[in-house]
Amino acid sequence: MCEEGYYCPLGTDKMIRCPPGTLCDIPGLDAAIPCPVGFFCPVGFNTPQVCCAGYDCPAGSINQTICPAGFYCSCRAEHECGCVCPPERNPCPCGHACPLGTAHPIPCAQGYYALEGSAKCSKCPTGSFCNTTCESEPCPEDYVSAPGSVICKKCICGSYCPDEAENPITCPVGHYCPAGQPVPEPCTAGYFCPTTGVCSPKLCPCGTYCPAGSSAPKPCEAGYYCPAGSSDQNPCPSGSYCAPATPGTCNYTSCPCGMYCPPLSTEPLECGAGKLCIPGSPAEIDCPAGRYCPVKKSCEPLPCECGYYCPAGSSSPIECQPGSYCPANSDWYLPCPAGKSCSNPKTCEPTPCPCGKYCDGIAAQPLSCQPGHFCGQNSTEQTICKIGSFCPLSDMCEPLPCNCENYCPYTQMSAKIPCPIDNLCDSQAIIMSDCLSLGIACPGTGPCPTGFICTGAPCEKAYCDTNNFCCEENPPPPRVNGLCPKANSTTGLLICPCGKYCPLPGTEFDCPVGTYCPQGSSNPIACEPGYYCPLGSCNQTICPCGFKCPLKTPRPQSCAPPFFCPPGQANQSLCTIGHYCPDFEMCEPTLCPRGSWVSCGGKVSCENCTAGRYCPTVTSTLLCTAGSYCPPASYEPTPCPAGTYCYVGAKVPTPCPAGYYCPAKATAYFLCPSGHYCPLQASAPIACEDGFACPYGSTSPIKCDCGFKCPAGTEHPIPCTAGFYCGENAVSMALCDAGHFCDTDELCAPKKCPVSTYQNDVGAVQCKACALALTEGSTSCSSQETPNRRSLKAFRGEEGIVVRESATVIADGIKVNEKQDKQDVSVLDAGMYAAASFAILLISGVAARKLFITSGLKSASDFGMDAASNGEISIKGAEGDDGMDNVRKRKT
Repeated sequence: MCEEGYYCPLGTDKMIRCPPGTLCDIPGLDAAIPCPVGFFCPVGFNTPQVCCAGYDCPAGSINQTICPAGFYCSCRAEHECGCVCPPERNPCPCGHACPLGTAHPIPCAQGYYALEGSAKCSKCPTGSFCNTTCESEPCPEDYVSAPGSVICKKCICGSYCPDEAENPITCPVGHYCPAGQPVPEPCTAGYFCPTTGVCSPKLCPCGTYCPAGSSAPKPCEAGYYCPAGSSDQNPCPSGSYCAPATPGTCNYTSCPCGMYCPPLSTEPLECGAGKLCIPGSPAEIDCPAGRYCPVKKSCEPLPCECGYYCPAGSSSPIECQPGSYCPANSDWYLPCPAGKSCSNPKTCEPTPCPCGKYCDGIAAQPLSCQPGHFCGQNSTEQTICKIGSFCPLSDMCEPLPCNCENYCPYTQMSAKIPCPIDNLCDSQAIIMSDCLSLGIACPGTGPCPTGFICTGAPCEKAYCDTNNFCCEENPPPPRVNGLCPKANSTTGLLICPCGKYCPLPGTEFDCPVGTYCPQGSSNPIACEPGYYCPLGSCNQTICPCGFKCPLKTPRPQSCAPPFFCPPGQANQSLCTIGHYCPDFEMCEPTLCPRGSWVSCGGKVSCENCTAGRYCPTVTSTLLCTAGSYCPPASYEPTPCPAGTYCYVGAKVPTPCPAGYYCPAKATAYFLCPSGHYCPLQASAPIACEDGFACPYGSTSPIKCDCGFKCPAGTEHPIPCTAGFYCGENAVSMALCDAGHFCDTDELCAPKKCPVSTYQNDVGAVQCKACALALTEGSTSCSSQETPNRRSLKAFRGEEGIVVRESATVIADGIKVNEKQDKQDVSVLDAGMYAAASFAILLISGVAARKLFITSGLKSASDFGMDAASNGEISIKGAEGDDGMDNVRKRKT
């Protein structure tokens, strides 16, 4: 049989040890039994171990595990050791907390709650209440609660109820409080809260603006507009104006035609001549190119007529000059094209160049064709007479042909050559000239004898060369154009002078415009770009600054806006970024001034940096930083002065509102602290002076009322306490004066002690009883009146005592002069004398009916005294102080 701690499967006698988490507590088991709930079974145990309270042991547990959070694990019957019965795991009940390892649920405290299965108790949240510990419930409408509340407090609109307050607090100015608010809400931007106790904010009316927390609307400044509900002033946009109004402008008006309105305009500005202003213009602009604006306040530009040109900004058309033409709507004159003529002013379109002339596109007038050349219609240059033809005159439309009696062997010939005798010629050359081989003489045709040739020296005898003639003179005459004056020669040529060109021996022409001719030129040289060449130029001249000189320019051409021209420019250069070019003939661009900028090249003006931005360079614009402001044309932010604040992008500083302060470079306004006040535009809190109080957000000190004291820096007036009093503007409490009492708090002045009471101390809260105090405000226990005649005196007789001096009544008895016989007189009570067998109360200045006698005396007469009509007491028989010695007193 299987032993305890083992099991033997059916059909085998092998014992297998019970695995962990199982139980084999009886012999003969054929299978292990799972460890029961509430127990754990380690290896080799025959007896299950009881799970301790706070631990959990599900079926088959090897070890006990700590009870999970949100549950508790306890036994039904626990022993002192806590481990005598298996615990059960149960979900934590509502209203209790069960952290990890809980044996017994922990009840939630008042103001806390926990749902079923909670590991901890949660504090009742704000706006809810927990009248049970199982759940929280939201407060009903118009009610509020602090965290951990078991009830909700009603909070009406116009008040707020913070957690620590017992009663609702009136909503302050500049705030509003819907019902059920724990804190006041700052007045919404675009609204204002003018008084205390506001339930909902009022819409800011048009013409004013209301920042957040406003207690009153602020009037819109000139150049700004404020629709209803504005939280800030809106700058009047470009192209519109905001006319001044009271309290301010509600909306902006579009700028009318012929006027322009920059940002923040309060009225439209008149457009000048040469400028154009369409409706809604933010600035006057140049009259567009090809148009002109002749009068001020132009709405529509006039078209430029043909024969005139109108650059941008023209107030009148400019007449087109000879050498150029101007179609309708031209913004600049056009150079006459080559082959066309523009010889008259105000030319609308070029005309064909006439025959006999040529038009090179440079000269203003058609140029005459020179001898040796011809010019057909629309010629752009002279055409050289070809071989076989000649051009003897200027302004020839076509060449003349040579015939058989003449010949023209060269180009550019201005005269034909007669065919020599005994020579055979066609129009272009001698076709048979070998006279010797033919046996024909060569007589020649010139003055030189036959058989001589001109070599620049005396004529030498020689065979005639074709087309050579000899000079008869010896020496030869001066040569003209490099040739002998009487005959042509292939020798002895002179150099062509500068400014001229000599295409053939014996020819000389002025160098044309747009070209130059150094010494010895056979043809003109085209003027290079960046240079100009007037008529007869020896060399090309560099183009001056402010002008451009394209290829073959006869004269410099003005640079026009928005371009500039350094020296030697073929073309004008576009104005560079960061610069502007407003004038004609500018040599270099002008740098934009500080506080302005341009975003691209080709500008005739720079843009001022707009308000709210600054331009650190002439090519950049940045938003104004917080704590600074940027008026128009700023190149750096301006620090916000003390007493104002500046938000990001501020155009002007905003004045600090009353009740707040703004140090220098402030980005916002700060609430005035308690014990201080802050008037409008305060740069720092001002300490509250003696005799005044200043709560948070004070705009001025509040006068301290009587009954309160206000030392310097007081937030709220401090009540005077009993025993003290405080007058108006009191800095400290004053002790209650003698003869007075101060029995309550907040006294403005001390109260006099009533009749039959006195007070000899200061700071008293009540008066002392005294029958002798017969006037208000007594400071001692005696009559405060002075007798009209004399004080009562008592004198010793044969059977009595004598008081030699007057007695004085004081608060605690009778003060006797030092000369008095103190052995016979003793003080029994306030104002009471007793001696031998009689006693008398001495009172100065009281009526006899008030005389009090202790030993049976009924009246003053019984005591030998008379009552005077004025209330004084005198002694019978008294005629003076010395005459009183023999007065006897009756024994009582």
